[in-house]
Amino acid sequence: MDSEFWAAIAGAVVGGLISLGVQLLAFRYSKKQAKDAKQDTQIALAKSLLLKTMKINAHLNQFQKHNEFHFKLADEQKLGAWQVVKAFANLPQQIHFSTDELTLLLSLNADDLFNEIVMLDEIHNDAIELFRTYKEMRGSLTQLLPSKMEGSHGIAELTPEQLFTLRPKMVELEALAQDIKIRCEQDTSESWSCLTKLMTTFRDKLGLKLTVEKRKQAPTT
Repeated sequence: MDSEFWAAIAGAVVGGLISLGVQLLAFRYSKKQAKDAKQDTQIALAKSLLLKTMKINAHLNQFQKHNEFHFKLADEQKLGAWQVVKAFANLPQQIHFSTDELTLLLSLNADDLFNEIVMLDEIHNDAIELFRTYKEMRGSLTQLLPSKMEGSHGIAELTPEQLFTLRPKMVELEALAQDIKIRCEQDTSESWSCLTKLMTTFRDKLGLKLTVEKRKQAPTT
């Protein structure tokens, strides 16, 4: 009788241990799945943020090269920048960082980088709007200029009265062109700094093995 009792106890204990072991294995598997899912989500967000930042840097770099080419031409011809700096025919689309993409940086304890990059998309979008405004203002002004063509260049001959009327618009457009040039130089440098820091952070924190290099880009003529 006693042997049957202890056998029953032993069986219950063994059965309980087996059940506990199965539960622990299931818990560990579930925990691993959750960890893998979190890492997959982080990697997807990191790649998305990197891609957007790469596009921002590429666009701003294109703007900067465009300005450099035409400002140099204006200096050589001793003309105002607004007379030489052309407007972009097709501007890129605006870019917006998502809340999840930016929050990723905070979850990785990259607070300083978060503070640097949080407004980068707005800086990019503001640059696009500045070029759009420049295009509209320059188009409005050139329509008011009486000009004759010599090859592919237009020459405007203004009377003193016409110059008096149009000069404020010329000054305003020149100031905008100069402002765009300065801002694009600063924004391009800032976007490149953010991009390289993102690469380093995601490599160290998430193990992403990606590299990016600056490439020379032909100016828009």
